[in-house]
Amino acid sequence: AMRRIDCVTKIRKWVVFTTLLSIIFCQGIEAMPILVGIAGGTGSGKTTLATKIAEAFPKEALILSQDLYYKETSHLSFEQASKINFDHPDSIDFELFLDHLTNLKEGFGVEHPVYNFLIHNREKKRIWIDPA
Repeated sequence: AMRRIDCVTKIRKWVVFTTLLSIIFCQGIEAMPILVGIAGGTGSGKTTLATKIAEAFPKEALILSQDLYYKETSHLSFEQASKINFDHPDSIDFELFLDHLTNLKEGFGVEHPVYNFLIHNREKKRIWIDPA
């Protein structure tokens, strides 16, 4: 039986790392994505770890932050929006996030939202990204 680390090394062309803050896509020998979760509290180093992993796979990786997928709050006043608990799962648009992950996994690009923490809302602009 192949050890887990050997499997990751041998199929390093399709490795997808997901974190509460980041997603890293690495295209690989096998045309099949692998999702790897990196979990931790605020300030625990999830983004730092995801960035280091992406740096280990230059030109094969992209990072897509889950923070971009906080729900639209234009229906709320600034005061109401500023009271949102961004650590609560209800604050994240998981439906859109999953849709984008699925599209990237299947080889399609997506236009991800841009969340602005200063205004506690998404910006009007979206950013196009192609799968790695």
